[in-house]
Amino acid sequence: GADQTPVIAGIFLVLVGLVLLVACVNVINLIMVRATTRQREIAVRGALGAGRGRIVRQLLTESVILALLGGAAGAIVGRTLAYFIAAIQLPGDLPFRFDLSFDWRVFGYIAAIALAAGVGVGLLPALRASRADLNTVLREGGRGTSEGAGRQRARSALVVAQVAVSLVLLVAAALFVRS
Repeated sequence: GADQTPVIAGIFLVLVGLVLLVACVNVINLIMVRATTRQREIAVRGALGAGRGRIVRQLLTESVILALLGGAAGAIVGRTLAYFIAAIQLPGDLPFRFDLSFDWRVFGYIAAIALAAGVGVGLLPALRASRADLNTVLREGGRGTSEGAGRQRARSALVVAQVAVSLVLLVAAALFVRS
């Protein structure tokens, strides 16, 4: 038969991408909630003269730094787990060995994905937060910010997307277990 390794590797790459997508949707939701609570701070920055581009850059920088720190932590945990997995001795005389040697391409891929996720996750909330009406936010003061219908709809859509992708992952995992 034909070599199925590239097909299986491609399927696992897609599954890893879907898991990353679910994680990104979670993070976008958290950042949107955080941006809602920081709306007054952002409005004060805008009132003091910070332009929309500067506010977006600040929020995007925060997201990218968080993503890169998360990617670095993930790489360290992955490297540590790879060491322990490589040490596993399978029972019997199976000619199977885990080769999880250090590869710069993998860490480059992790850095690129973390950077892309940071920009992707931070852009939408940053644009939404910088678009807020300064007068309304500052006038509301400490009375608490109520979420607009558009923001609530966007968060609901993110939750629906997360549930859909999670369901796809569960079905794919069930098919892998069966086969």
